[in-house]
Amino acid sequence: MNEFHLRFEQARDKNFWQRLNPDLHITDEAKPFTITPLEIDPAKLEEAKASLKAEGYFQVHKLLDPKLTTKLARGVENLHKAGWPTPFAIIYDEYWELFFSLQQLFEAILDKGYKQVPNFWCWYIPTDKNSKGWGHHRDRPSVNTVLETGLPATLTTWIPLTEATPANGCIYIVPSPLDPNYPPGDLDRRDLHELQNVRALPASEGDVLGWTEALLHWGSRSSPKAENPRISISFTFQRADQNPFEVPLFEPDRYQTFNERLGLIAQNVCNYDAQGKTSPEILFACRRLGGLIPTISVQDGVPRQILESDKRLSESMLWSLQEEYFEKQRQNLWTGDQFYSTNRMPFVEAYVELVTSALTDCSSLIDPEQPLYILEIGGGSGCFAYRFLNDFVENLEDFDNLKKVKLKYILTDFSEAIVKKWAENKNLNALYEQGILDFAVFKAQKDRKLELRRSGQTLTPKDIKNPLIVIANHVFDSIEQDAFRITNGILQESKVTVFREDPDGSFGAQPSLDDLHIVERFLDVEGPYYENAAFDNIMAAFRDEIKEATFTMPIGALNCIDNLAAFCDEKLILISADQGYVRFDTERTTGLKKLDFDRHGYCTFDVNFMAISRLFKENGGTSLVENLDYSGLRVAFNSMISNRFQNTAHYFKHYLQRKNFLDSQLQIADLIKNGLRAGDYESSRVALFLSIVKAFNYDPQMFAIAHKDLLDERFKDLEEMNVQVRSELQETLHRTIRNIYIIDDNHKIFDSILRLYIQIDWFEECLKFSEEIIETYGDVSTAIDHAALSCEALKKYREAYEYFQRATRLPTSDRDWAAAGMKRMGKVLLQKGDSIVKFTIARAN
Repeated sequence: MNEFHLRFEQARDKNFWQRLNPDLHITDEAKPFTITPLEIDPAKLEEAKASLKAEGYFQVHKLLDPKLTTKLARGVENLHKAGWPTPFAIIYDEYWELFFSLQQLFEAILDKGYKQVPNFWCWYIPTDKNSKGWGHHRDRPSVNTVLETGLPATLTTWIPLTEATPANGCIYIVPSPLDPNYPPGDLDRRDLHELQNVRALPASEGDVLGWTEALLHWGSRSSPKAENPRISISFTFQRADQNPFEVPLFEPDRYQTFNERLGLIAQNVCNYDAQGKTSPEILFACRRLGGLIPTISVQDGVPRQILESDKRLSESMLWSLQEEYFEKQRQNLWTGDQFYSTNRMPFVEAYVELVTSALTDCSSLIDPEQPLYILEIGGGSGCFAYRFLNDFVENLEDFDNLKKVKLKYILTDFSEAIVKKWAENKNLNALYEQGILDFAVFKAQKDRKLELRRSGQTLTPKDIKNPLIVIANHVFDSIEQDAFRITNGILQESKVTVFREDPDGSFGAQPSLDDLHIVERFLDVEGPYYENAAFDNIMAAFRDEIKEATFTMPIGALNCIDNLAAFCDEKLILISADQGYVRFDTERTTGLKKLDFDRHGYCTFDVNFMAISRLFKENGGTSLVENLDYSGLRVAFNSMISNRFQNTAHYFKHYLQRKNFLDSQLQIADLIKNGLRAGDYESSRVALFLSIVKAFNYDPQMFAIAHKDLLDERFKDLEEMNVQVRSELQETLHRTIRNIYIIDDNHKIFDSILRLYIQIDWFEECLKFSEEIIETYGDVSTAIDHAALSCEALKKYREAYEYFQRATRLPTSDRDWAAAGMKRMGKVLLQKGDSIVKFTIARAN
């Protein structure tokens, strides 16, 4: 047994502690104390209260029996000699009884029913120049715990078990009246204005000191001149009529069980590791023992509502709240979604090439007489599906072995509301009319059939004859995960407690994900964890390979994969993109970290791509995962089909590993700046504009940005275009228009294209595109405005007049401008004797 595991086994062995200090006792039962509290002179109690009010601290001399404190000091010294952190002293009854004996003192200051805060420490400061107490600090700088009466809501109680002197590190304080930052001052500040204000508090064994948690204080440095080490112990208590300042609170009048004491010690040792300089072996033991009690967390007196306790992360209420949020908000969630990285054209076309490569690699398995299904789960706005299909169908024509494929793309989501939204979308409707798109409500973790919304067909596993291609972008980072950590070969699960806080304590509204807080409790995993041997094998591999890390297990994703593999008889190809990690030696996972996730009204967690990769490889499949540390978004290709996927691997390596160059809106600003600085495009910004839009695969958003920065108001550059450039510009406009997918009222891309048409005098094209927009999306103001301008330029005065008139009725149009255009067209038509217009003008006026 190595030293790490030896210390752990020793710590949880009650007999070990008894042998270490045979004069002390351990009661492993939660029962009331059997000792009688001290009878304390009421005058001393009043003096302590008065001192707290006047100077923020008190010191009662010779209150405790020196024989007892000597015995307790000897117990601490034995721990120190045995190499154990001295806070392990409270494994013994006598240290708890010591503080219970002061019940009358605590009741005088904190009132009856007071509680014990899970915050304590025990010091052994040797007699040498390198040893010292803790530096100057306030025990709770985050909140004022001093009541208006001057008495504290929380009280730190510090007891010297040996004589404490300036030579061995006694306590120093700044009395509250001499500290400008004492309440109601700024508790975060610890500056000392005048050193003369500092007061030493030498104390004899048996003295009892206490102070408010706002008092500035510290332990000083020891020295070889000291006659004895400074041994002391401190516990914190609070009033019962205050909300907890830390949880869990303990009842101060009963024994804690052996495991409760171990858990409390372990968590405090870990929390104050920087002060205690604990050895790695004992830290390891404490990390394992900390889960014996609920995790200590700071509450600072704010009302807290515990919503659930000690749940696996995957079983937490987070996920039901997540689903409710998506169900209620998802129709509005995707505003601007076409600008998300997974919907930008460089990303979409990368997927087109990736799927094409995969189909080429496994073309021998494809029956052209049977449908080839592409299933997108968590389809979002539908933008990715729309852009992907437009390009993919065109791409298939270049491959003789694929052009006859009977393609059917199934766009799915668990939300009925979003599926209905797709069915109403005019862009998607055109693809449905072509027979290549359908929709379905589908829960990928459990559903074994697909009810296709438009065709009415029901798909079951027996209908899937060809390989099933599944696309899942930003899905796995928002479904169930479990959390774990590994330290020295020990695997521990995270059990979460979920709570919310409310300053006024009303807790009236339903909880939302943005309001929730989590604390973790770590427990050893012994034996199989999941009911799936493959999942447990992945966990076992991680445990054997990793020395120390914090990680998540994407159990929702693994269940999806398991279900989808069964759905298609393991002829599964999965292409996914999520935030996540591919190694355990990165900043995200190295060391023991708190559970971290992003909130956007909903929550997302980093995806452990290694777990997903191992699942496919355990089934004899292929796994390719993007391995760039600077990438926030990672793409993974996984298949259970036994195939080398040579074309796919080549494409993945030589294109996808460079995709980050073109997946950020920030990149376009650099391209424009660098292009102009290089001077290659000084003669014509149009060439730079065309090169950038092409580089971003004719992405509409990038088109709009490049047009605004390069061509807006640059009429001279546009006038100087030659025939070839005009042809390239026409192709660029055509391809960009094809990629437009509107899901909200943001029509900026229309405005950019129409403005460019007007700038280069392509009035027929401008009018045609404006009419298409109006037919599809209704009275879009920029389309009506540009239709009016185009008709005027084409001398279609009557149509121009009518468009200007429509513009005057739109709240989003410049009505004065539209009225001026209407008046201008009216004059022209009057000169031509148009009686209909005369009548219309009269009505308008």
